[in-house]
Amino acid sequence: MIIKLFIGELNQFNYHVIKNLGSGEVNVYDDHVGGDKELIFYTEPAQVLSEWVLKDEIKNINGHLCQRADISFGGRKWTAWFSLELSTYSDDPYKFGGLPGLIFQVHDAKKTWDFMLKDFSKIDTLISINFRNDLNFVKTTKEKLYKKKRDFQKSFIDIREASGHNFGIERRNLQANLEQYILKDNNWIELFQ
Repeated sequence: MIIKLFIGELNQFNYHVIKNLGSGEVNVYDDHVGGDKELIFYTEPAQVLSEWVLKDEIKNINGHLCQRADISFGGRKWTAWFSLELSTYSDDPYKFGGLPGLIFQVHDAKKTWDFMLKDFSKIDTLISINFRNDLNFVKTTKEKLYKKKRDFQKSFIDIREASGHNFGIERRNLQANLEQYILKDNNWIELFQ
């Protein structure tokens, strides 16, 4: 039991995608990669998804007529269903966007990732996102962040020991379980080699 909780800490709510709709940029943060005082992030333009292929296929989702669109993104083939009826909404799940309407559903070809809009409403409140004051922001590239993320996973036990945790005779079992976890953690939303 302890092993599962221990390994589960690696990816628990540590990956943040924040869209700046004004600048058209997307910032992706990973707070486990940089350690306790660093927040590693990269920036990319939101327009990376400008190559949608619109299809004639239509389906009804929660009472809204939605049109199909396909795209290759992040090493996967994706299908989105968007509503032209709601073309004034400017945000969509994850990094997806660039369609002429609100996305109600988007999934990869194998349906291992499947986002479904459950509810939406207009809010009049400005939402600000505040990070801890003691964080040092370190800008990097997407490739370097993914590599650091994997390297962090591989050295997680060493990092914990360096911070004072002693695993004693259980270290060998923990290392074997960590290696199995890493082998299974191969379904990141954007595939990276």
